[in-house]
Amino acid sequence: MSLAADLAARLRDRIDAGDLAQGTRLPPVRELAATEHVSSAVAGEAYGMLAREGRVVSRVGRGTYVARSREGDGLLVDFGTNRRPPAPSAILDLQERLAGAQRSGTINLAAGLPIVDERVAAAVSAELEAVVREEGAALFGYGPPRGDPGLRELVAESWRARGHVADPEAILVTTSGQQAIDLAVRALVEPGDVVLCETPTYAGAVDALVASRARIVPIGVDAHGLRVEAVAEAIRLERPRLLFANPTGNNATGTVLTDERRARLAALSAEHGLVIIEDDTGAELVHDGPVPPPIAAYDPEAPVILVKSYAKTVLPGLRLGVILPPPAFDRRILAAKLVADRYTSPPLVRALAGYLARPEAAVHLERTRLVYRDRRDAFVRSLERRLGGRATWLVPRAGFNLWLRLPDRVSEEEIFARAAERGVIVSPGHTYVPPGVATAHLRLSFSTTTPQEADRGLARLALALRDALGGGGRDRSFESV
Repeated sequence: MSLAADLAARLRDRIDAGDLAQGTRLPPVRELAATEHVSSAVAGEAYGMLAREGRVVSRVGRGTYVARSREGDGLLVDFGTNRRPPAPSAILDLQERLAGAQRSGTINLAAGLPIVDERVAAAVSAELEAVVREEGAALFGYGPPRGDPGLRELVAESWRARGHVADPEAILVTTSGQQAIDLAVRALVEPGDVVLCETPTYAGAVDALVASRARIVPIGVDAHGLRVEAVAEAIRLERPRLLFANPTGNNATGTVLTDERRARLAALSAEHGLVIIEDDTGAELVHDGPVPPPIAAYDPEAPVILVKSYAKTVLPGLRLGVILPPPAFDRRILAAKLVADRYTSPPLVRALAGYLARPEAAVHLERTRLVYRDRRDAFVRSLERRLGGRATWLVPRAGFNLWLRLPDRVSEEEIFARAAERGVIVSPGHTYVPPGVATAHLRLSFSTTTPQEADRGLARLALALRDALGGGGRDRSFESV
């Protein structure tokens, strides 16, 4: 992280925590530089970063101030109405669009794919070979519906290490995290039920809720995660059946829900019986600060269904996940699993269990986390250079996706088409919101591109943005590399 980014992060934390109140006049650049033992250029760049995020405003001749919020400010989606016809599947729609935009030499900033580490793949392969060699044909018979007890104990142990008392006997192994979400929705939601959906969020969860024919009420997200006061208001007005939330490393934005909001959300859930489907996938990939406990850890009476995938933290091709329901829903979710596919592949489950029990699994995970963090930092630096002053974004605290807001005059559809013409693929924001919610955003992913490739992709995106804005001339920040 650069000196300017580090200084901006520390100021951002103070602003977001309320230590620097709205309207506060900040020190002049030279004074800030002297206090923080950096150059005036670094201090000025830090203020510029915060200004582009909307956290500070500069008045010529008057100084720099903490920005004042208007009603609704801070939301990462504005909740305007979108007349775009809903797709049968947001994920299918995106995949088809991305395939159509792919050309030789195209840089993909839309994929959102986890890294496949060759060392992890080799270790999992060794575990698979060992278990097949030891158990032979017996391993290829029908498996237990809940999955391997050894894996369930390892999963429970990992949640216990984060403060949640998890019973391994209640854990169910699923064929992917997507299936875990689908099982929870199918077991609990009837057509016409009101469900709350964190917005923006994981597109697969939106698909599952749409398929249930529920009435989806979007709940906004800001830099601190889910707006819990909006959940409380929706409980009062809508009497919802459940809430879907991805609190640690939101799939679209990389936000991490604060401890205070987690405690409040768990209390609301317990008080009103609001079922929460908590997607804990990739929680270990927090870049800044410790991995927080799941919401389920804050109140044992809260009806929280924990779901998790191992696509981001081990290997996506294993297609393995888990679900931990409260006792009241255990039988319904187990029944849904039996209808779906009866059980998850025993050889793959045993291989994952063997891998997670290895001491080096934690080393591999930490190495991957550091790769994502370094790529995030490089990506943000490139954004500052290529798109600074033309778009705004939220620096993700976890995961490998970044949420970028487009200028007012530019639509997602136009920038997607122009970017594809320029040789870079981006992901439109409407993929990550319920039908009917308008967005003017892109989800950009930095996981599988090197910093050099990502910078070239952002240079091309800057050119596409110039085209969309009708700009011309020779602005260096718009030049390709």
